[in-house]
This record gives sequence, C-alpha cells and structure tokens, in this order.
Amino acid sequence: MAGNGNDATLQGGPVYEADTADGSAFAVHLDGVNDHISLGNLDVAGTGLTLAIGFKADSYPADRDPRLISKASSWAANDHIFMLNTTVSDSQNRLRGRCASLARPRP
Repeated sequence: MAGNGNDATLQGGPVYEADTADGSAFAVHLDGVNDHISLGNLDVAGTGLTLAIGFKADSYPADRDPRLISKASSWAANDHIFMLNTTVSDSQNRLRGRCASLARPRP
C-alpha cells in the first residue's frame, strides 16, 4: 500500500479481498485479533488533522477497545497522539475519537 510517499505494510496476516461495491480488491480483511496496517513513523505536518475510515465490522467485542486509526507511543490508552476506535457504552456500539494536545510550554 502506498500513496504520497507513505508506504504501508500489512502485518499479522491481513489479506486483500474483493468485498467492495465494485468488486475491486481494495478492501483489507483484518481478523480482529492481531492484524493491522502499519504506516511506520508517519508524522502529520500542519495544525489540522482529519481522520476518516470506511469499515464494516462483523461484530463488536465488548471486552476490547479496537483501534481503527491510531498513532501512539505504546498500546496504553493514554499514549495515543490520535485515535479513532470502536467501543461499547451502555450496550450501544459507538465510535470514539481522541486527539492529544502536543502543545509544549515556552521556555
């Protein structure tokens, strides 16, 4: 996967599939266990950021917190720079976003 000089790698065993409206193999099937797409050390320039993703979930595990898009320094919830994930709250499936402030105090 590539675009604008940002090369991604499929990790954990995801596969391309043709489960798309036009039958093209531009969908990636993730097993929900350990599959992910890595963009490596991607940095976003500027002061704005838009996160967008199209996804189809077969189920929403109540005991997990699956990330759809994430940049983090570790797997811990508070170590995310930005994140879009699914969660279950009050028996409802919901999308949740998080964006950390990277503002640093002036010297």
